[in-house]
Amino acid sequence: MSRGFKLFLGVLMVLGIAAYLIITAILDMTNKEDLHTVNIDMATEVLEVEHSISGLIPMGTDHYYIGINEDTAEAYIIKAPKKWLKENFGVDKMARKAGGLDITALAKSITDSETRNAISSNVSQVDGLTYPVGTNYLDTGYKSKIVTKLILFAGMLFLAISGFVIMKKGRESSRVLSIIFGVLFFAWCIAFLILIV
Repeated sequence: MSRGFKLFLGVLMVLGIAAYLIITAILDMTNKEDLHTVNIDMATEVLEVEHSISGLIPMGTDHYYIGINEDTAEAYIIKAPKKWLKENFGVDKMARKAGGLDITALAKSITDSETRNAISSNVSQVDGLTYPVGTNYLDTGYKSKIVTKLILFAGMLFLAISGFVIMKKGRESSRVLSIIFGVLFFAWCIAFLILIV
């Protein structure tokens, strides 16, 4: 494989990742159709999904909850951090705030069939509920993901420019500079993997 072709593939991959980051961030920012504000009286966890690379390197855990509005018997699958349930609901699963908890979140589809089936199986045990957003979940962390994508996009631009400058200088470039670039690139890759896994 020629050096020019390798460079072409590298540039193509960088452009593809950059496009993914900026396009998905903009789409989520401007998506008003799937943005929902709902009131939840009670909630409980229905599924915890651990992510890892090759089953060895842990990459975080997703927590899915069912939130219910008692007055309307409407239920929502909610994806939120582990602390979300304890901070907003008591041991009796009822909202700590009088009148229930209002949340604004972006509805997203569950792409992993195993996760979707496990959630469906767990929530099917509760009768008499309707699901206004269907099998989608409400992502309470959508804003932080948008910010993360924009930061990663900016970081990618910085790394691309830095890498180009270091390559152009060749042997003249400092070894320390190359090591710093390598560490920053590794950190960027880990952050990107955590985002997409």
